Amino acid sequence: MNKDSYQKMISLENEHWWFVSRRKIIKKVVKCFFNKEDEASVLEIGCGSGGNLKMLSRFGTVQAIELNEDAIEIAQDRNLCKVSKGCLPNISTEKKYDLVCLFDVLEHIEEELETLQVLKRIMQDDGTLVLTVPAFEFLWSQHDDANLHKRRYTKKNLERLLEKQGYKVKFSSYFNFFLFPIISLIRLLSKSKNVKTNDVEEHSKPINTVLKAIFGFEKRLLPNIKFPFGVSILVVAQKITYQQ
Repeated sequence: MNKDSYQKMISLENEHWWFVSRRKIIKKVVKCFFNKEDEASVLEIGCGSGGNLKMLSRFGTVQAIELNEDAIEIAQDRNLCKVSKGCLPNISTEKKYDLVCLFDVLEHIEEELETLQVLKRIMQDDGTLVLTVPAFEFLWSQHDDANLHKRRYTKKNLERLLEKQGYKVKFSSYFNFFLFPIISLIRLLSKSKNVKTNDVEEHSKPINTVLKAIFGFEKRLLPNIKFPFGVSILVVAQKITYQQ
């Protein structure tokens, strides 16, 4: 995306039902599973224009990494933290973080296994990893093509992937459960189109309010209830440190 597109994304991040509700759900779940008495160090990788940085700053001192220079400039202008240029798996930092977050990022990266190993290297021994990813390959649509996705996941294969790479899964669930039938239908119908389109677009205020209320209701249920399916997956995992 160019700078104008990221400027438009800011308004969407502040009001769009998907961004607003996802942020609230992530905040609730992280609060339940990440408790550090001392000041924590937090890193978001692939922060985009920085829409989640204010939320993450509630959990500690935040830093961010982003590839797109226009997005970096916009995120930096929020004056919340330092935003550095970089992309996985080719990032290097001497600092180790207590909380590392990738929100809808892993599906963009070809080097999936190498990325998870790099994340372990930049995490504290008891560090926490929070991931969101899109769910179910059968939902693959023009939206995935437009966003240059490499894959979609199931909860089971994502859990296995993390466990094989040396993480302990503390929590995992599908989310965006209640809107799953509608979104699935839209995605499946879009497969007949040849134009690559992004699902995230502006809606009228009444529609946006209704969708925000439906998706946002999941915050009341998670993490006490785990959904059996959904458009996305949310995972909280802890780095395993092997004792010699």
